[in-house]
Amino acid sequence: EINEIRVVSNLMIGSILDLLAEIVKDSIELTIKEKELDQIKLDQETYLKSVKQGAREIYSTVHLDELLVTFLDLALRMTNTECGSIMVRDDDHGDLIIKVSRGLDGEQVQNTRVKVGEGISGRAVKQNISFVINGQNGEGTMQALLRRSDIKQSLVMPLVAKNRVFGVLNLHTKKDEAKIEDNVDNLQYLSKLISSAF
Repeated sequence: EINEIRVVSNLMIGSILDLLAEIVKDSIELTIKEKELDQIKLDQETYLKSVKQGAREIYSTVHLDELLVTFLDLALRMTNTECGSIMVRDDDHGDLIIKVSRGLDGEQVQNTRVKVGEGISGRAVKQNISFVINGQNGEGTMQALLRRSDIKQSLVMPLVAKNRVFGVLNLHTKKDEAKIEDNVDNLQYLSKLISSAF
């Protein structure tokens, strides 16, 4: 009887040990699965954050473009001019490139790149000063930089946001009845409202 009890006890202990081994194995597998799920969740959260950030950047870019187009259209109407552009600093090189335009040749828009400090737009950005130029017959150092004799009047005005010049508004006309000089203050005020969106 004692031997039978030992055999039963050994079988029970073996079964208990097998059961414990299964529990430990299952517990380890569950822990691994939990870690994998946590990693998947973390990856999904990271992915969602990057998607949200990308969407925000796209929205802000689209929003910025629409804002600049609206500002340019208002500036053209206020000054009774037919041509204009807004140039912004290229993040990679710091040069000025045309972001939005009206009345300019498409090839000119794509190929124009101005270094800060060079040309009229570059000087306006570097010095943070607006220039009103009355054709090539006017006086001043900027008239000498005008390349086109058909332009009667033009305005080059820096655009500032957070104490940094981020771009420049360029307007010009071939008409004599432009109202650029009458609206410089209005345009500067409008540009301050626009810059608050940056």
